[in-house]
Amino acid sequence: MRQDMSRRGMLGAVGVLGASALAARGADDKPAEEAGDVRLGDPVVTRTQSLDPGAVGENVSPDGHAMTLFFGDPTKGDLQIGLSGTGQPLSAIKLATIQVPVRAGDGATRLVGYAQFIQGFIQKTKGSRVVILADCGGTTKVVEYPFGQEVTAQDYLHAFFSPNPRFTGDPQEAAVPQFTITLSVLAQTRSSEDAVLVSIDSLDVEAQLAGAPAMKRSRPADPFKSLRHRPRI
Repeated sequence: MRQDMSRRGMLGAVGVLGASALAARGADDKPAEEAGDVRLGDPVVTRTQSLDPGAVGENVSPDGHAMTLFFGDPTKGDLQIGLSGTGQPLSAIKLATIQVPVRAGDGATRLVGYAQFIQGFIQKTKGSRVVILADCGGTTKVVEYPFGQEVTAQDYLHAFFSPNPRFTGDPQEAAVPQFTITLSVLAQTRSSEDAVLVSIDSLDVEAQLAGAPAMKRSRPADPFKSLRHRPRI
């Protein structure tokens, strides 16, 4: 049975913990240091770099069933992070949020869901970490390249699927009027001797319809491809 601790009981527990902590203090009222200990310093709030709307190239198919978003205009911003060398920060994050209006037809929906593909570039030493996060159409995809893993310079492709709850659940449920996209890339290094270069270059979204064969589409050309700078680390 769940028992809710009263405010008096919680204060009593905190008092016991506080007494234990005080017992470990030295004569000068400073916390005693022990081998292998770890201590948190003062938090520093950093600025999250959001992408300028002008730094996004878009292409929507004539039938409205597919779209491609390109990122990487270096004159207006991109979703690329490079960390290395003395004087550089040990971590950074970049973020983009996009809203796409969706017009749903009357009657039972044929939309099964959306297939999505994230493409980009990565190169990192073992002393670095990368997290790529995509929240698209109500589904979240997280890809991590952890500490201890070295990645040579390479392009990547990650696919995931966002199901349409109206198709698998109540067909009378109201359709979502927007397809929302949040993309972020985070990079961390352990020291200035470590290095990482990572980017999100594009996102492809394709509607999957029941009973309809997928149309063959040629992928649009990347308008920022020649502008991207990929220094090797």
